[in-house]
Amino acid sequence: MMLCGISLSNLIVSRWEIPRILVQSAIYLSIAIAALYLYHFHLVSFRYTLTDESFAIERIAGDRQKTIASIYLDDICEIGVTRPRRGQMPRIMNASVSSKESIWIMVSEKDMHMIGYRVSPSNEFLEKLTLQHQIAQTQKDQ
Repeated sequence: MMLCGISLSNLIVSRWEIPRILVQSAIYLSIAIAALYLYHFHLVSFRYTLTDESFAIERIAGDRQKTIASIYLDDICEIGVTRPRRGQMPRIMNASVSSKESIWIMVSEKDMHMIGYRVSPSNEFLEKLTLQHQIAQTQKDQ
């Protein structure tokens, strides 16, 4: 990355005659920001925990863990698939989800607000979530 930044700064200096010290500091700053972005978003992982009554989403970055959401399965209104260039579609049982697709979960809160979460679990985990959601809905209806 640094070699690319140095060659880019040499190109800018030779073409537009901007002082080298200004160009290099701007390039180094943009490289540092890009490195922080890559560190923050690509080294952060998510853990999905599913129990009989709830579904939890946790963000793990190094030694730090933060619970983003803890959702009761009764509160989940809909589970669907987000496909690129096709929008959101309802979840079809036993349909696999490719790596480019993500899952959205619509949750109804007590004050009638809808909150959506986009997650990317494995197909096996998604089947368990869908099955437990259906069981929770049938128990709620009875």
